[in-house]
Amino acid sequence: MTTHDIATDTATADICTEAEIQDLVHTFYAKARADEALGPIFNGMVHDWDKHLATLSDFWSAVILGTRRFTGMPMPKHAAMPNLKAELFERWLVLFGETTDALPNRALADAAQEMAKRMARSLWYGYQLSRDPNQPLTELRSPAQPEPHPEARPA
Repeated sequence: MTTHDIATDTATADICTEAEIQDLVHTFYAKARADEALGPIFNGMVHDWDKHLATLSDFWSAVILGTRRFTGMPMPKHAAMPNLKAELFERWLVLFGETTDALPNRALADAAQEMAKRMARSLWYGYQLSRDPNQPLTELRSPAQPEPHPEARPA
């Protein structure tokens, strides 16, 4: 599945502005970078955050608005990462949901949340298949169902 295929399902030119997408990307990745579980992964993999945030903004613009600036291939990059677990994708979805829940533009929030769920599932499936294509795939839990983050658990 390409970003064009994803964008074809949801893109409308009036759903949001490029500035709203950029704000969403910057706000979300600031949270992800500071997150106890996700931060070390992102900060260990990304060495030029300005460039990466511009790429991510282009990606989300392609997904939400159908623009054609993004030309990357996220699957191979994610599949090559060591030691990813379903809980990390689920945590990513929780943080993304928290970020989009705070958006005043509900059309953007809804579209971005739906696409994030699809992308997380696709990347998780691809990751599992890259590790052992003969094993059954495991599903991600819905963001409404994940276990609390370890820091949020009562002592």
